[in-house]
Amino acid sequence: MKGKGNPKITELLSTSTSKQGASSITPTPKESSTDLARDNTITPFIESTQCLDAELKWSLKCIESYYSYNSCKDISNLFREMFPDSKIAEKFSCGPTKCSYLISFGIAPYIKGVLFKCLGELNVYSLMFDEALNKSLQAKQMDLHIRFWNEKNQEVETRYVASTFMGHSTAEDILREFYNSTEKLDLRKVLSLSMDGPSVNWKFFNLLNDKMQKEFATSLINVGSCSLHVVNNSFRHGETVSKWDIDVFLSSIYYLFKDSPARKEDYLKVSESGKLPKKFCRTRWLENAAAAERAIEMWDDLVLYVDNIEKGKIPTPKCKSYKFIAKCSKDPTLPVKLRFFLTLTKIIEPFLAFYQRDCPLLPFLADDIKKMVTDCLKTFSVMKNEILEGLTTVNSISKFDFSSKASYADISKVSTGFSGDRMLKSLTFQKKISKKQLRDLKHECQDFVYTFIRRVLDKSPLNYVLARNMSCLDPRRMANQAHSCFSKMKVILSVLVNCKRLQEKECDSILMEFNSFLNEVACNSEEFEKFEASKIRLDKFLSKYLEGKKTYQKLWGIIKILLILSHGQAVVERGFSVNKNIEVENLKEESYVAKRLILDELKKCGGVDSFKITKELRLYAKNARSKYVENIDEQKLQSQNDEKNKKRKQITDELNDLKSKRMKIEETASALQKSADKLAEKAEKNRDFQSIAESNSFRKTAKEKSNEVKN
Repeated sequence: MKGKGNPKITELLSTSTSKQGASSITPTPKESSTDLARDNTITPFIESTQCLDAELKWSLKCIESYYSYNSCKDISNLFREMFPDSKIAEKFSCGPTKCSYLISFGIAPYIKGVLFKCLGELNVYSLMFDEALNKSLQAKQMDLHIRFWNEKNQEVETRYVASTFMGHSTAEDILREFYNSTEKLDLRKVLSLSMDGPSVNWKFFNLLNDKMQKEFATSLINVGSCSLHVVNNSFRHGETVSKWDIDVFLSSIYYLFKDSPARKEDYLKVSESGKLPKKFCRTRWLENAAAAERAIEMWDDLVLYVDNIEKGKIPTPKCKSYKFIAKCSKDPTLPVKLRFFLTLTKIIEPFLAFYQRDCPLLPFLADDIKKMVTDCLKTFSVMKNEILEGLTTVNSISKFDFSSKASYADISKVSTGFSGDRMLKSLTFQKKISKKQLRDLKHECQDFVYTFIRRVLDKSPLNYVLARNMSCLDPRRMANQAHSCFSKMKVILSVLVNCKRLQEKECDSILMEFNSFLNEVACNSEEFEKFEASKIRLDKFLSKYLEGKKTYQKLWGIIKILLILSHGQAVVERGFSVNKNIEVENLKEESYVAKRLILDELKKCGGVDSFKITKELRLYAKNARSKYVENIDEQKLQSQNDEKNKKRKQITDELNDLKSKRMKIEETASALQKSADKLAEKAEKNRDFQSIAESNSFRKTAKEKSNEVKN
């Protein structure tokens, strides 16, 4: 410190320092200042980009985890506390408003732009739609999905496109909103329309098909409505015909103990198993096997519980659920009905579970419906054996008249399932049920099965030529039934030609390529015979043999078109669950669509961690605030215009009212004047002074009315 002000010491220190620097660093006088300036410019740019990326990632995380926008409140301060040494955390700023506009005006428009750019390059795609109530908005929300062939991944892909919100949903309303949602799509490329089966949807389908025929000279390919809905609704109709009220019973035992600790405690005191009921869902019949199974396990305990209540040992519940359960406890055949219900459910459940998937499954649908139908007929022995033996093909089953009772098996041969039959034997042996009760129960089981099958076949895709013949793309059939596959392909090509989706002159070449491919399959049949649709995607499997091969170029093009045809609505139905997760009060319609687009993209790419932030996305994010402000200004302007229009309408209405009143007064005055003139004429003729008084009175009133108009 003493030598701090000594100039000689200072000079010596500076000289030695410069020498050490000279010995270790080669001077670059021209570049050093430039590099320093560049570093000073690049570093803030990199930090700014990293901070923006962090804000985008956080916004994506909010969507993925269903956080509300308000969950971002003070998040910047929290991150600075958590990461005090981070420059990114120091500059991070993403509150509720910013998160909102980054999502609605940055990320979502970017994702939609990329998606529609991809769709613009496609030659054909299928559309899927369904409606459900949005409770927060109190409007019907129609979600639209698109199904297409992804060339990059060599597989069929389904993506969410848009949502529209409606009050009324007639066929015409749906058509109008459909056009609004698809204005950026080329409708000439729409191959088919997947939907569930209400009449309003079929009317909409026909309206759209008529418009496409007029505008583009093409038709939509029809493969029927969602088979999952058909099977579920058919099961419900079967139960309704039986008049067993299984749904009421299963609901009653659940709601009897739900939110009632006292009843639950009373029941558990007398229960030997200690098991409680499972929830029954009326709209998803075939997901209720667990509820039926638990009811079977609880049956003896429920009977004992009712018995104790009737003896006065337990307080009597004062609700409809208990009254119905008490009534059912006196029916000795109900456990048999539950066992039949459970057996039939277990036959159908594998079909529903398999067709919940999004990969191409239409080629397997016809054979699987045939298997489900024949399994039902064989398990319950409801059809005569000689007739059942003749139902060996899809065509024979689809054309058979299940409404005729001529095919009914003798009632003594009807089964209620293995478990049900054992219980029936026990009840009959103990004389707890009469022969009439036994006969009636078997008749009801027979009607249940027949009604279910008849409804399935009336509404299922088996009624449509293309759906029945799509099995020619099943690898197992290709290996074992090549001739049948070739015939089915001919039928499919005819359908495509009729719908103007294929030129007739191309068909011979496609059939030759298909025949050649079938010959190749015969030489390498082992892989095709061992194909399992539950483990291997059909599109991936076929692409191994057909993609990139010139000899199968036309055939592969047709197969890709066929594979994008939808087998059901599971992916759209799953979207309704997503809608419920993102439902928030006061959330705008645009925000719902933005969140759905982002969630769909995150699912596709594997989550926030795998989501790539591109330069284009950063540009969208940087412009998001200006778009947000612009949107607010537009809304304000729209609001002002609406207010002006409202006032203008109010003034116009008032003027119209005044004009109407004036016309009425003028008409009244004119009528009074005419009446006065008539009375005056009458008074002159008859010298009637009373008529003169009346005439003068009318003239006076008419004058007052005229003055009223002038004023």
